[in-house]
Amino acid sequence: AQEPPSIVRAHVADWLNNANQARRHLAEIEALPVDDAAGLIGERTRQALGITPSGEPSATRARRAEPEDWSPPSPHHLRPPAPDFGPQL
Repeated sequence: AQEPPSIVRAHVADWLNNANQARRHLAEIEALPVDDAAGLIGERTRQALGITPSGEPSATRARRAEPEDWSPPSPHHLRPPAPDFGPQL
């Protein structure tokens, strides 16, 4: 049998590490009272999104959200659904 390339082994090691870290985080959250768990989840979400404790986006995130990067939705998304859309009542 042929051994997988080193890049594959590296990806598998990363995935296993991420899975183990997720299990540890889940165990930590499950051990907390609901309100504390919600606060911890919110804190980790803000960290992952790059939001500072003051609620402002970090500089990197703010650059990604500059107005010139925004474009309005296409007209396709603005049209109402066809009359036969959804269940018949």
